[in-house]
Order: sequence, then C-alpha cells, then structure tokens
Amino acid sequence: MEAAKNPQTKNQKKLRSHRLKELRILLNFTQKDMANILNITQVGYFRMENGDNDITVDKVYALSKEFGLSPTWLICGIGCMFDPKIKTHKYEDDTSEESEISHDIAV
Repeated sequence: MEAAKNPQTKNQKKLRSHRLKELRILLNFTQKDMANILNITQVGYFRMENGDNDITVDKVYALSKEFGLSPTWLICGIGCMFDPKIKTHKYEDDTSEESEISHDIAV
C-alpha cells in the first residue's frame, strides 16, 4: 500500500495542517505573512495549511528558528507549541526586555 493512500498517513498530514493553522492564528498572521516567512507563495502556504501538501522538513526548521516552534509539536502533536530551548534571533531581545520590565514591576 502506498504511503499517500494510507488513511493513517493522510490523517497525520491533516493534523499537521491544523497545527500549522493554529500557529498562524495564535501569531495573528495572515497566510501571506506565513508564506513570506517560509519563502513560498501564498497559494503554496494555503495548500500546506489546507492539507493538500505536507509541510517539508526545511519549512519546519524555518518555523522553529523564526518562532522557537517545537518541531515535535508541529509534526507529532506532542509537547508544547513553543520550545524555550530553541533560540530565535528575531525575538531574543524582546524576551530580555520583558525580563527587565517584569523585574522593574516586582521591585
């Protein structure tokens, strides 16, 4: 039996597409925003989010580096959406700033 016709594989792909959409909605991004981050067309992103195309390893890696997204969560649905151990260059300064702000409030 081909993997593409296996109902379990189709279901897993659909679940990944739902998690991808969940991420986008949580971030308050449009499909075009996500497509730009992944360096693909909006139609290409739509097909991934719709479950027509599966998300590729390089796209999982890009989302992980951009947002600290846990690849295990996106691929398997296990654990938390974001992994605090993953360092992102874009948001490192934001977290240190938040630490200073919360520290100032506590003092």
